[in-house]
Amino acid sequence: MNILVVSTFSPEKSVGGIERYLLNFIAYSKKYSHDHTYFLLPTSDNKTLLDGPNTSILRHHSLTLKATKIFGERKVSSITAEKQAKEFYSYLNQTIKDLNIKVIEAESFEYVPYVFNLYLHLACINNQIPVCNRVHIFPPAETQVSILRDLPWSKVLPVSLSVAGDLLHKGINIEKIQTIYPGVNREEFNRKNSRKWLKQNLKLSEDSKIILHASRITSPKRPILKDKGIITLIEAFSKIYQDFPNYKLVIAAAYPGRTFAQEYDNSLSQLLAYANIHGLSDRIICKRFNFRQMPKVYAGADIFVMASENETFGQVFTEAMAAGTPVIGTNVGGIPEIISENKTGFLIEPGNSSQLAQQIARSINDTSNTKIISKNATNLINKQLSSKKQFTRLLDLFHQISKSN
Repeated sequence: MNILVVSTFSPEKSVGGIERYLLNFIAYSKKYSHDHTYFLLPTSDNKTLLDGPNTSILRHHSLTLKATKIFGERKVSSITAEKQAKEFYSYLNQTIKDLNIKVIEAESFEYVPYVFNLYLHLACINNQIPVCNRVHIFPPAETQVSILRDLPWSKVLPVSLSVAGDLLHKGINIEKIQTIYPGVNREEFNRKNSRKWLKQNLKLSEDSKIILHASRITSPKRPILKDKGIITLIEAFSKIYQDFPNYKLVIAAAYPGRTFAQEYDNSLSQLLAYANIHGLSDRIICKRFNFRQMPKVYAGADIFVMASENETFGQVFTEAMAAGTPVIGTNVGGIPEIISENKTGFLIEPGNSSQLAQQIARSINDTSNTKIISKNATNLINKQLSSKKQFTRLLDLFHQISKSN
């Protein structure tokens, strides 16, 4: 069966949760899939993704949505959206016919201009094939909810039960909702990665220890340093750093892409200023890493912490757990679906820097318990949350949908 994955997000431009998901899907398709999956992505000057067994990378300019600032907010103009949507429809309609596509998965198309969604469905109706929408984010506005609720998706596929509950609460048909986790690529994220690489890269001594955080530090719409719990983490570290003089706090920041370069610089300045206020300038390191480096980044950490105030799933936790690094997260969103308190990790309440400081200290001091929990976490990834298991489930679902269409 031929499958088409359509996305306006591209790992060749930046790396976030959706982009990581696409990279994992491509890796799975090349190694394990008996179906042929085509990935339709925006154009890019940096073409790092290549075809492989049962995998083809397609690129089209219509999916490169260039936003401009309108009253301080990045938006795609309606004129541009309509023009590109028509080009998208023409290309998509022909591609479905030429490649004999049987099912389409769209990546967070609720965030793509409405006109794109209309043309996407029109192409699928014309060719009598099903289309699913993979929901990676809690839809915040009525426009996004309307796209998920009112358009004829065959399935709406949230990345966690938490997102599924939110969709149900907002009126999306329960019969269309099916949760399939993103999964983590065990070939890349595992205990075999070098534990020395990160310290060598950061020029740290062998006896130093690392508390790691990994996330974006830029967002066009929200105060991400607060949302991702970075401020809470800095406050927590300020309460205990004198007790653990060989520990460094390392913030691994995702590459922002050229579009958000200025926002990245602004966020970095805020982060460093906040560290300076707490007297931590020489104890905090913020550095950008690309996705291919992240397996070694996780492997080199002693503890992974992300104190998010909101999180749909928490891919970074599964990656750290797969690398054998103990994790501390917050009791919000999809995180408790990954972390069971004192079994596969530790949970705190969001925004509680004192509780976080205490938990970090306990994890450092009680190494025997932390090692057991870390092993439990890796076993959980192997049994339930590997990308191989999750994408196998996804493709089985596509076969069922295609047969019943």
